[in-house]
Amino acid sequence: MKELTKEVVTREVTGYEAFDGKFFKSKEECEKYEESAKGIAAQGAMEYKIGDGWQQDLYDDAQCECGVEVFDIKNSDVLFKVNMYIALQTNEDRWLISDEYIGKPVIIMWGYDREWCSWSTLDKLIEHMTQGYEKILGITEAK
Repeated sequence: MKELTKEVVTREVTGYEAFDGKFFKSKEECEKYEESAKGIAAQGAMEYKIGDGWQQDLYDDAQCECGVEVFDIKNSDVLFKVNMYIALQTNEDRWLISDEYIGKPVIIMWGYDREWCSWSTLDKLIEHMTQGYEKILGITEAK
């Protein structure tokens, strides 16, 4: 007698991912999010997102598994959409990007639960990190 076997591959749904990468356990929660103001603002901003990752991607010693997103702030309409996205994510308007950044890519570094964020251009981020290291090492005085 010969035993016959066949390989069976099963797939199990473990959750749902919204268009902006946010994870939900149920399909209903995901749909509700995507239809909410946060979801609509995120969708408008996502059109101008040119990159994303983690703070560890910026520098190896980062202690936070916090998200990073890069948006191309082409004009005042894009700035409005990205600021709406920030305000709805953080539930505050104190983290908004100023209009001096129109025409530049902006890196947004989110707090762990997106309760806060900081942002900068690549040039300013490098400048601030360099000044911080120089200050810590006593190389120059902080400006």
